[in-house]
Amino acid sequence: MPPERLAVLRRGNEVGELARKLFPGGVDASAGASPRSMDAVVRTKELIEAGTKIIYEASFVHNEILVMIDVLALEEGEWNMYEVKSSLRISQSNINDASLQFAVVRGTGLDVRRVFLVNLNGYYRRRGQLNLKELFNVTEITSDAFRLESDLMKAAEEQKLVLGMPQAPEIKIGAQCYTPYECDFRGQCWKSTGDFSPFKLSGTSRSEQGRLYAEGCLDYRNLSGEEKKNLSRLTYLQVVTAQKNSIHLDKESIRSYLQKAGEEIMFVDIESFQPAIPVYEGTSPFMQLPFAFSVHHLLKDGELKHYVFIAEPGEDPRKRFTEEFIRATEGHCTIMAYDMTAENGILNQMKKLFPEYRSEIDSRIARTSDLMKPFSEGWYHHPSMMGSISLKYVLPALVPELNYDNLKIRNGSHAMTVYEGLTKENDLFARAEKLDALREYSTLDTLGMVRIFNVLRSCVN
Repeated sequence: MPPERLAVLRRGNEVGELARKLFPGGVDASAGASPRSMDAVVRTKELIEAGTKIIYEASFVHNEILVMIDVLALEEGEWNMYEVKSSLRISQSNINDASLQFAVVRGTGLDVRRVFLVNLNGYYRRRGQLNLKELFNVTEITSDAFRLESDLMKAAEEQKLVLGMPQAPEIKIGAQCYTPYECDFRGQCWKSTGDFSPFKLSGTSRSEQGRLYAEGCLDYRNLSGEEKKNLSRLTYLQVVTAQKNSIHLDKESIRSYLQKAGEEIMFVDIESFQPAIPVYEGTSPFMQLPFAFSVHHLLKDGELKHYVFIAEPGEDPRKRFTEEFIRATEGHCTIMAYDMTAENGILNQMKKLFPEYRSEIDSRIARTSDLMKPFSEGWYHHPSMMGSISLKYVLPALVPELNYDNLKIRNGSHAMTVYEGLTKENDLFARAEKLDALREYSTLDTLGMVRIFNVLRSCVN
């Protein structure tokens, strides 16, 4: 399983554990139970019969459907159930999930009266100790659960019939493979799709991709001139460069862009993490907190200097990050970021948090230019970019010898997961190894930017 998905599961467990404190004194029905046994179901029945009023991971089976309730609580003589979601918003799929659980529990004969969803409150700001009643939103969805009960149980029966078939049914791939989540079996069903499948058209809705595929388009290089007219600028370039197997280049626009950038440039990349549970004073759930940056300073004579900073894990990184960033970017030359909106957004947050550094931060923002612009504007498009302007596509397309495949950390999501996990890493050697991996990843981002910039230069010189 990819590190990002593992991180999501881990985050869900952490938020679920914390939410239990809203219902103190409960008993975990799953404690010590085998994952593939009925132990938790038997234990839940025993706890209910023993008069236990709060049960965590209460487990039930009805019509061969197993559900585990985050919190089952006996309140004022009535059983209520609470499902915890580690998100800021409640989605329809969240309501459907909880409603199915509600139907299964009621099907066993337990008269559950009310069902609630518990999720994180994005407006909460930590002041001192966590205030759990303010950190979590508790929303009743009982009326939805009753309304959906019959349809969900019917759908479950249909799924059981599919599971009982001797072999998987022949279903054409399409937009449904991503709704409401990406299907875990996509790797199996999509083996026959090639590198130029319409499902790889950037900037195109899943439904439109599905329509093209259903109408017989298996290779977007075969799109007609009429069909190409309706594509966005970048998607059009994706198709045309693939058809011609050549680079699209607007030399005059790139030349003008490079002249404005100047000869001395600081290439900058900032890394941040977003803890679901506010850790530091004044922070909110999923607030973006910068913890690292890398600067490659290209001098006029071609010399390249490098500086990387990673905040001490476990400490609030924002003040030290701000001070180190200001120190590392002193001067008057252009500061080059890849997607300056993201970098400047973080700097603006730090400006509000530390008004004493307002003038220094404003001067850095004023000096910032965006290396993404030649690609987002469509001045340069390589067939290998496949319509994407992400650095993870642009870098290997322009500088094939530099890529993330051999790194221990390969993307920003993984970097934030590793850094956040360092607060609980007690093995000094493992800690040092992960910090080195973070430095290596941050370094490649800005070194890659330097190399991309040099490729653009060579294209117009």
